Amino acid sequence: MKTDKVLPPRETATVGEVKDRIRRDDSDGRGLKRREFCSRLLLTTSGLLAGGSLLSLSAKAESGGRPMGSISVACYKPRPGHEAELLELVRNHMSPLRAEGLITDRAPIVMRAADGTIIEVFEWLSKEAIETAHKNPVVLDLWKKFEAACTYETPSNIKEFQNMFAHFEPI
Repeated sequence: MKTDKVLPPRETATVGEVKDRIRRDDSDGRGLKRREFCSRLLLTTSGLLAGGSLLSLSAKAESGGRPMGSISVACYKPRPGHEAELLELVRNHMSPLRAEGLITDRAPIVMRAADGTIIEVFEWLSKEAIETAHKNPVVLDLWKKFEAACTYETPSNIKEFQNMFAHFEPI
C-alpha cells in the first residue's frame, strides 16, 4: 500500500536572515567560518584550474597545506674507480630535480655505509612527481650518469640495516 508522505513546508529566508545564520555559525564555532570557506573554495578552484586533482588537493589540505611527499631511500654502491664521481653526482643532483619541480625543499640526508655504499634519504614532491621523473629528459640524463658511476642496492642488502639501529658515516 502506497502512502503519501506529507513534507514540511519549504523554509524561506531573506538574505539578511541567511547572513545572520552565518554570523551565528561563526560565533559559536559550529560552522565553517565564511573567510575560511572562501579561502578553501578559492584554493580548490585555483588548484583545479592549475591542473590539480581533488585527491592531490585533499592530501595537501590534510598535511597542513604542504603537498604530500614521498620519502625515498636510495643506496648507491660506487663502481670501482668511480667513488669521487659518484660523490660529486650525489652532492649536485638535487638542484636539477628541484628545478624540474620534482622534489621538496627538505634537505636530503646523505651517509656512507662501511662498504662504501652511499645512502641518501630525500623527499619527492609526490607520487605523481616520481612518475613524471621517469619520463623527464633532464632526470633520465642524470640517471645515466649515476648508472655509469654506481649500481643501485636494496636497503635490506646493506649490512648496517640488519641492525635495529643502523649507524652510518655522515657525508
